[in-house]
Amino acid sequence: MTYRRGDVELAYDVQVPVGAFFGVGVAGYGSGTDFRVLDRMGLADPFTAHLETTDYWKTQPRGPGHEKPLPSPWLAARLTAPGTTPNRDQFPDFGNPLIPVTVGREFQEQVVWARSALKCDEINDLMEAANARMTPRRFARNFLDSLHNTRLRIPPDPEEAYHRFCGPGVPDEVRALREE
Repeated sequence: MTYRRGDVELAYDVQVPVGAFFGVGVAGYGSGTDFRVLDRMGLADPFTAHLETTDYWKTQPRGPGHEKPLPSPWLAARLTAPGTTPNRDQFPDFGNPLIPVTVGREFQEQVVWARSALKCDEINDLMEAANARMTPRRFARNFLDSLHNTRLRIPPDPEEAYHRFCGPGVPDEVRALREE
């Protein structure tokens, strides 16, 4: 099996080396313990695991836990540095995506919406609960937030997610992209 390699300007908080795979089984094991794996199917990724499923996926055969492939705009937003323009070809979709596949300017706008949504308090808190260093204080906070975080569902459409968790309006980054 061959994997596609892409050199992108990573966000400051992305630990390297990193790879985004559709599953963590063989790829994760074969990559070793010093390699970060972002599971695009959500079994081992806290963000993707909390995506809402769409009606289409409810009627399709699938393996347990494999019904929520991470849409490419979210992947690009999570891995690339703010202000960069990710190349759509470096972020392929898999199978039947949760949102329509976009290209060009529409893809770039979805990436900016996703970057903005990732800053919303509830999504940020979910990611912090999963990724922060485990201290006694973090343990207590995770315990107290566990029921809320377990029930948290994120729309796969980045704009919809932004509006659900940050409220109405258009982020400055989206407005700037639209004015270009």
